[in-house]
Amino acid sequence: MNVEVVLSGRNTSARFDGSRLRVTRGRTTWTVPVQAVRGAGLLQDRSVRVELDAEVDERGLGRTVTLPYRNAAAALAFVERLQGALGPATGSPQVTVETSVRRLSLRQRRTLQIGGAVLAYLLALVALGVLRSDLATLLITSWFAPAGVGVLYLCRTFMIRDVRALRRRGVTVAGRSEGTVRAFGGNLFYHHLLTFRTADGRNLQRVRSRGTVSSFEKGGRPLDVTYDPGDPRVATGPLTLSHALWTVVVAVFGLVLLLSWIVVLVVAALGA
Repeated sequence: MNVEVVLSGRNTSARFDGSRLRVTRGRTTWTVPVQAVRGAGLLQDRSVRVELDAEVDERGLGRTVTLPYRNAAAALAFVERLQGALGPATGSPQVTVETSVRRLSLRQRRTLQIGGAVLAYLLALVALGVLRSDLATLLITSWFAPAGVGVLYLCRTFMIRDVRALRRRGVTVAGRSEGTVRAFGGNLFYHHLLTFRTADGRNLQRVRSRGTVSSFEKGGRPLDVTYDPGDPRVATGPLTLSHALWTVVVAVFGLVLLLSWIVVLVVAALGA
């Protein structure tokens, strides 16, 4: 397996794997066969200069690539590796150019979506309040909607989704609870600390259960553990009555907040 050496600086990075030089500037990457490299060397201004074939110049990269460096050892290794692979030019080297499309990450997309939803919500709130001359009431109760949505989201994510997924695709083995640990919600929610051995022989210690238990639950007893075979640290003990009841309570609380806001919104819209 060829080792790829990398050198970067001034929005430009160069990677050489022994046969190809890949130069990236911004979102554009040039892949240059070693046959199109004419030379490389260290300059006095602490930079590396790579000389390329004329065809590379025609593809927009230029006849030379200059990379400043801070680490002299890294720069020397890059130059030595490149110089050691140079040979006589043979034929017309095929240089390819790729331009990547900038895409937002999942977190960035979610942030934009949430931000857009919040802005639209506030604009609709102000517009409705001005039109119906009831802006004060709407502003006082405006927290009902985001609070209700937030509570329902937390309930789905932390109390329903993981436990349901484990019940659907998990593997159940004999294990033990080594105690409990407090979860979000102060003294309302606790989790088992699970110790168990997976079906393929891996030992896991004090894994926090995805299911919740009551504050009266005691550890230090055997119980069955259901774990995700892809990630055994995602595990849960038996579904408890406490978890089921608190799931219902939290879900109902979120729905009450959301429905209360809908009632306020309808009343304001009708001008009652």
